[in-house]
Amino acid sequence: MLALELPLVLLLLSRPGAGAFPEALDTKSISQKEAEFDKSYTDFVNSELLNIYTFNHTVMRNRTEGVRVMVNVLSDQKETPLLFVVRQKEAVVSFQVPLILRGLFQRKYLYQNVSRTLCQPQTKSEWETQFFYVDVSTLSGQNASYQLRVARVENFVLRTSEQFSFNATAAQPQYFKYVFPDGVDSVIVKVTSRMAFPCSVVSIQDILCPVYDLDNNVAFIGMYQTMTKKAAITVQKKDFPSNSFYVVVVVKTEDEACGGSLPYYPLAKDEPVDQGSRQKALDVMVSPAITSEVYVSAMLFCLGIFLSFYLLTLLIACWETWRQQKKRKGLLAAMDTPTTETGMEPPEALGALTWGETRGAGPIP
Repeated sequence: MLALELPLVLLLLSRPGAGAFPEALDTKSISQKEAEFDKSYTDFVNSELLNIYTFNHTVMRNRTEGVRVMVNVLSDQKETPLLFVVRQKEAVVSFQVPLILRGLFQRKYLYQNVSRTLCQPQTKSEWETQFFYVDVSTLSGQNASYQLRVARVENFVLRTSEQFSFNATAAQPQYFKYVFPDGVDSVIVKVTSRMAFPCSVVSIQDILCPVYDLDNNVAFIGMYQTMTKKAAITVQKKDFPSNSFYVVVVVKTEDEACGGSLPYYPLAKDEPVDQGSRQKALDVMVSPAITSEVYVSAMLFCLGIFLSFYLLTLLIACWETWRQQKKRKGLLAAMDTPTTETGMEPPEALGALTWGETRGAGPIP
């Protein structure tokens, strides 16, 4: 096998232009920087420059901390976008800026300001220092300016029955983690907003990497629901082996899925439209759902109400039957005994007396 691979390598090296690739690597300069959280970096890249930012943070086993990468391209880069690659211990996230998302009829929408939440690494030790890298590159021959900022997400883990407010856009989706507390087997995730539009999507996903948090892939996994002002999804603990899940909120590029109208789109072919931010303010709250005992109690209560109506109807029917029988017996008793006040005798006695008198008197003339 080695004898076959060696001539193949020699053949590749002997091809014309094979030595140009190492020269291209030599001309590509790499700038690596130690970066910090919550600090903005304004820099530039081009086809001959690659920027690498190194971050480190402490990961604890009993604590979940969200990390968010925020990027804003300052120059016009529609033809040659910037590529951002985030390399983590167990995941790789890449996206281009300007970000182009497709809508109905393959319409293209362009976003200059992009933010993504990184997938959370797992650790088996009590604490561990992990590194992740943000690579910035482009094929543009001219300098492309950008602004980069990496920050920790506050309130990344949602608490039971506590409301949390946040903002989201089509290029800046948000997702949070929820852990089932002891004794809770089912919860209701409620997301509300004072704004009907832009249309948004609420998704419930398992704790896996990658997290599908864009308009073009949010429906690939888990369960989701489109919303205007209100959305609610019931989540059961037995459906998630880790006893936790992600609540993903994505703003759609168009409002057609929520019954809204399509935006104006120019007639120019394959020309992306800059929609601005399409920002939406939302509130999320996770509260315990009704337990099985409450369901059984409610069913028994309703059944008891129906049975009480049937029992009352039966008692009224029995009482009415008893009353009719008592009345009939009283009438029969009145007919069987003579009435002392009127001096009249029962019909049987009158009949016998009339027959006796008539028989003793003889024929009636």
